[in-house]
Amino acid sequence: MAVLVVAHVLSALVLVLALSQVGRLVADVVGRDARVGVALGAALVATGVDLVAIVRARMAPGLARQTPKAVADDPGRPWWVTPLIWGGDTGIIGTTFRVSSASWLLLLTAVLGLAPWWAGAAYGLAFAVPLAVVVAVGEGAPVCTLRPRLGRAAVRGAQGAGVLVLLAPLAVTLG
Repeated sequence: MAVLVVAHVLSALVLVLALSQVGRLVADVVGRDARVGVALGAALVATGVDLVAIVRARMAPGLARQTPKAVADDPGRPWWVTPLIWGGDTGIIGTTFRVSSASWLLLLTAVLGLAPWWAGAAYGLAFAVPLAVVVAVGEGAPVCTLRPRLGRAAVRGAQGAGVLVLLAPLAVTLG
């Protein structure tokens, strides 16, 4: 679990750090009000998308793929390689299933120069900490394989939390 968490957090951190450097260039060309307006508009759209996904019991838009299971199937592979690859892959943000559109908003705000360089680490921890709790509660197995209803409820709860994350900047800006 520790290897997966570290790989996920570092992968997300490096991606958002790189995109935030692009954002510095964008900030030199596009005014703050315009960038904030784009981000707020995207947050509204993403909120709507997530609400529809919750009602329809779907995931957020994105690539419908996971790290290939073949990565774990090689008995000669060291134990730490699979969690390293899986954590790194999920930390890239755009390469796998997304529970909430908040992931996409993070990437957009980084490119717009609105997300701080360390936001990827916060994003990574927001994934890794609940995952570690779920695995601990499930005694080493993901809860959704042990108790499918709890697994679905956890996904919908995470989507609801994503909606709150998407609405928070709107509330701060309009409040």
